[in-house]
Amino acid sequence: MRAWGFFSRRPGVPTAEQIAAARLATGFDKVRIDQGEKTIRYTVAGLEMDPGGIGKGYAADRATEVLRRLGIRSALVNAGGSSINAIGHPPGQSAWRVAISNPANETKALALVELRDISLSTSGVSRQSLRSGSHTYSHIFDPRTGEPVEGMCQVTVVTQNGSAAEALSKAAFILSREELAGVLRRYPGSHVLRLEGSCASNSVWVTPRSESVIRRSN
Repeated sequence: MRAWGFFSRRPGVPTAEQIAAARLATGFDKVRIDQGEKTIRYTVAGLEMDPGGIGKGYAADRATEVLRRLGIRSALVNAGGSSINAIGHPPGQSAWRVAISNPANETKALALVELRDISLSTSGVSRQSLRSGSHTYSHIFDPRTGEPVEGMCQVTVVTQNGSAAEALSKAAFILSREELAGVLRRYPGSHVLRLEGSCASNSVWVTPRSESVIRRSN
């Protein structure tokens, strides 16, 4: 993220040497956690922890815990629109209905999602990306290659809590359908909506048996 300039106002495509140097200081295999001492150390210089991938979902989870302790039974915790936790349902309705925006036409919803005691996270390139010449680079990187993910516009995940929804939205952005299916088997009750391709020209894919939660707009 830092090598590509996503923490600055002027991101740019790094050189091959800069990418190689960044990859040497990247990866959770270089992190050592001592549960007993409650410490974290890095095995290489220059490694940084970026909580941006799950931070908003985690914050929404903590806010949801506070509301539940206070006896709140109906609420929607909204962290910037991309991370949402639902508690119960609105009076007189069966669930909270949330519209998923269409990057190609933001005046029209792509789908409606029904939330009840569950969380939602959306990740995409329409609001955060790097354009160089005619090419648009994602701010989401494939950790296996160190390169920005290609061929994906936007992903929405509905699952048990905000932290999991945030993490799974990145996995759903990176992995193939078959690989994602294997991951989702560990998270029963999860649902995914993907815009595959560029944001200008894409196809919509929804996980099987998710129609009751994710409803495509006409």
